[in-house]
Amino acid sequence: ALTPLEVYERTSSNKLITEEELQQQIMQRIEKVLGSLTESHMIARKKIKQAQAYQKRYHDNNHKLESYEIGDKVLLQRSEIQHSKSAKLEVQCSGPYYIHNVLGNRTYKLRTITRSEVLKKAIHGNRLKLYHPRPGYHYYLGISLEAHFWNEGARKEVRKHFRPRKYHEIWKTTYRVYQLYSIRGLGNLLSSQHITPFVLFRMYDEDFSMLLEEARSIRNSEIDDLLGS
Repeated sequence: ALTPLEVYERTSSNKLITEEELQQQIMQRIEKVLGSLTESHMIARKKIKQAQAYQKRYHDNNHKLESYEIGDKVLLQRSEIQHSKSAKLEVQCSGPYYIHNVLGNRTYKLRTITRSEVLKKAIHGNRLKLYHPRPGYHYYLGISLEAHFWNEGARKEVRKHFRPRKYHEIWKTTYRVYQLYSIRGLGNLLSSQHITPFVLFRMYDEDFSMLLEEARSIRNSEIDDLLGS
């Protein structure tokens, strides 16, 4: 058996290294640390490049500026509420407007639809988006009334929801709106012809009949063009 002193001397003698070996171990340790740092830097740079590439793809896919032509209908983003936290529930866009003129650097001059007034300031394309008209409640009311074939049952349905003084206007306007939408299709009617439900209500029967005939003619021409006739 070894005494504690002998054990200490033996273990101590095993740990003794020369100065040259010590320097060599230090250099190896430094090289190892530097190597791991270099590898970490390379991995970090690779991750950064991947993140930058992803951000660029995301930005390009979500911020593609659409090109507009004269006569296109667009909505204009309201700059006064663009960065306002308290305006989240407000209407974000105004319009629609017509593209009145195409300028350089993706800027446009806009024109109002009702008064045909040209806005003074040129508008950059990043504040515009194409206007897609949606059918109003007259059309959806017409869909629900279609089940009654626009007979007395349909009239009773309208009377349930509107006051007597309003009934005639609602019935007449809904019927005319639905007729036009049925001919021209949802995406290409009232807004393209500058016709509002109020105008349809005030229109004489003869004028509305002419409007229907014109709509049928245009629709038939579109179908003929599509079929290559």
